[in-house]
Amino acid sequence: MSVDIANAIRARYRMKLEPIQLFRPCTVEQFDAVLSTSLELLITGGNRSGKTYLALMLFASRVLGIPLVTYMGNMDWVRKAVSNAANAANNDENYEPLRKYLASNGTGVRNLKLNFPVPSKEFPRLYWIVGRDEKHLGERMYKFLFEPGHVKLLKDQITGRVRIYNPADPRDREREQEVIAAEPIIPSRFIVPGSWKWVKGKKGQDVFSEVTLISGAIIRAYGTNTKPVMGDEIDGCYIDEDLTNAEWLSEIQRRLLSREGWFIWAVWPTMKNFAVINLQQRVKNKDPHIFECSLSFPSNPFAAKRQKERSTSMAGSEEEVRRREYGETLADKLTMYQVSDEMHGLGAPARAFALATDSTFEGRQRYLATLERKIDQGKIVSRQELLTHIWDEAHGFPPEWTRYIAIDPSNTRTAVVFGVVPPPELCGIKMARTVIIENELVREQTAAPALAKAVKQIARNLHYEAFIMDRRAGRQTHSGRDNKTSELYEAAFTG
Repeated sequence: MSVDIANAIRARYRMKLEPIQLFRPCTVEQFDAVLSTSLELLITGGNRSGKTYLALMLFASRVLGIPLVTYMGNMDWVRKAVSNAANAANNDENYEPLRKYLASNGTGVRNLKLNFPVPSKEFPRLYWIVGRDEKHLGERMYKFLFEPGHVKLLKDQITGRVRIYNPADPRDREREQEVIAAEPIIPSRFIVPGSWKWVKGKKGQDVFSEVTLISGAIIRAYGTNTKPVMGDEIDGCYIDEDLTNAEWLSEIQRRLLSREGWFIWAVWPTMKNFAVINLQQRVKNKDPHIFECSLSFPSNPFAAKRQKERSTSMAGSEEEVRRREYGETLADKLTMYQVSDEMHGLGAPARAFALATDSTFEGRQRYLATLERKIDQGKIVSRQELLTHIWDEAHGFPPEWTRYIAIDPSNTRTAVVFGVVPPPELCGIKMARTVIIENELVREQTAAPALAKAVKQIARNLHYEAFIMDRRAGRQTHSGRDNKTSELYEAAFTG
């Protein structure tokens, strides 16, 4: 056998091990994300929900111009078949329908339509992949996209074809020794030789920067722990997890405008990620340009039922289940930030315990003694635990603590946060210049008097040291009146 023929046989075999050829959307949510024509796709979910895997496959499909695959047949029937297979695995631990779907091939499958322009040599296109920092780019994004073995495969016993390995399937687990390492999600046969570009990281290591594909795509990688990159007009972008600098999202959106480009963002949403919250608000407002695909760990057919039950038992609370397993955007019980010394509350620790439950001197002393005893017993060891304990016991913080209100006014949506600053030390535990966001208020298209009324209901009889307003918005004036926005709000809050 000649060398050329041997190489051709090896290349053909390796093509059968490419995840892009073997991926099947396995839930209705994944199916809808694949079919979506929205330019902005937000894939949210908790731990092990499958959001990253779905986003990587969609990105690879779009930059390579290779359609994803599902069952042959009417779309309504296909959606139902996919849903039934996932439900059988998740609810009844019957993996046979899912196993059959993963092994589907040939005349039994169809290519799903590519909804976005694909690159070519005549029309090359520029794409970005964006992560938290250079470490995130190297240890996660580069490895997932360009290194083999991150997807596991297995030869199906019925069809003899290679398919995705499912660790939740007992039959697959019995054959774990037969697992085959898949090719990279973007296989090496699509890479233009010698096109890799690297930059030096902060520690002198090589960090992936750019690569060119034979499809005509150029992929550039950026960490968001720096100022946003300007100048490029891009056709698509994949964002993985949180942005270190939220300004990157608006810059990405601007870079995409001229080419009507798209982005995919796979993220576990939190209240601290305002960029995600704003996108979810647009989804809520039925913005046709954005689609949100919400995945969850309990609905992931590649996770065993016993793992899901164990995860739920470890969560500790219903809120934690909703946050970690379903990826719901919930406010933390206590959200804390570092502040300057000038903003710090200076009340004496003993005065800090004038709690609503018992405001007498004896009551404060008893409560103080209870907390100190729990600290001595090791039941409370950190400021987070101490402050959370006070919050849970008293359903709020003492009225003597220093408080601030911050307002970000807007004609469309105004946000208000209520901050409380504990004393420098409580029961021997240092608070380390902490401000806690103890409440928040968001109102859409609300005038200053109505907002002041809503704030008053939350503030009750508490004293606030200062009201803080965004300077740029506060100095604005509007047609029909001469007073500034800050003056308008000042009149509403003092009237």
